Amino acid sequence: MKILTGALIFLVLLSGIAFAQEVVVGDLPGSWTYPFKRFAETLDLAFTFDNVAKAEKYANYAQLRLLEAHALLAQNKSEFVPDVMKEYTVQVREAARIANMNDTHALQVSEKVATKLKDNFQLLDEIETATESQDMENVVTSAKDETLNRSLMLAEKFAEQKPVDAAQFAVAIAETRVERIQAMIQKNKTDLVPVEAERYQRAIAVGMNISEIAKAHHENATSVAEIVAAATSTHLAVLSEVYDKVPEVAKPHIAWAMNASKTGNDIAVDVICGEMSPNETRANCLAEINKTNKSFVPPEAILTRVNEILPPPQIQPVPHEETKEGASTKVESKR
Repeated sequence: MKILTGALIFLVLLSGIAFAQEVVVGDLPGSWTYPFKRFAETLDLAFTFDNVAKAEKYANYAQLRLLEAHALLAQNKSEFVPDVMKEYTVQVREAARIANMNDTHALQVSEKVATKLKDNFQLLDEIETATESQDMENVVTSAKDETLNRSLMLAEKFAEQKPVDAAQFAVAIAETRVERIQAMIQKNKTDLVPVEAERYQRAIAVGMNISEIAKAHHENATSVAEIVAAATSTHLAVLSEVYDKVPEVAKPHIAWAMNASKTGNDIAVDVICGEMSPNETRANCLAEINKTNKSFVPPEAILTRVNEILPPPQIQPVPHEETKEGASTKVESKR
């Protein structure tokens, strides 16, 4: 009897590992076999000594937690979801920590883990839509922020060797947040629009950081700038339309997202112009860009609308310098 029981437990453990590696849902919390499944995962991780494999396994198990949460909500077992989502956040953090370690395989695994985390956004959005309580919404919000922050951190990591791929990655995340905002408006659930607008800003900021990384390494700086310019040009058109559809409380957040997008577009276009027409004025360069690829610059009608929404740039105060006595005096401007 003991041998049979041991064999059954062993089979359960093996099946749990197989489920996790293939990212199949398997047993759910509330099932008597679920603890065996989780114990199998713990053993699997404990006996995985290669950092590349371990980081990928943590990312796979994290995705498995999302699939479990999704299945639990479908079965009206939402009471188990908060704990599952908290465990997801822990596993995401651990996957990113290992992937970000400075060893010989860090750059290799950082892209794999980042891609896996990015792919989680669709499930996270669906889980968020299905949540009904504020407590559960808070847990999902925390999980989404962890996913965003860790995936963007890893994008900057692999940007050192693959800046073009990293830039495409960052703007793709930004794109998912714009699409999420549009979906919220269609479903008339706009309370989380400000949060998604802020996430968009973070993704675009990383896209600009990757552009700086590319310039510093003299690696595909123009290609990265073209990716950022094309993406932000499209985003500005969408966000300017979204602005008119969101409640007043969300409008400042959309405006800030638009400002981030416009800043990213301006910087990217400057890089492109520096490569295309280093001796030309920016206006002449923009005219040249419009002849070759209009997707880098928003249409004039969009720019006009953006400028109507965004406040004019603030006039910088005249700089001061301290005298020996501590009094503040104006610095004369040079003519």
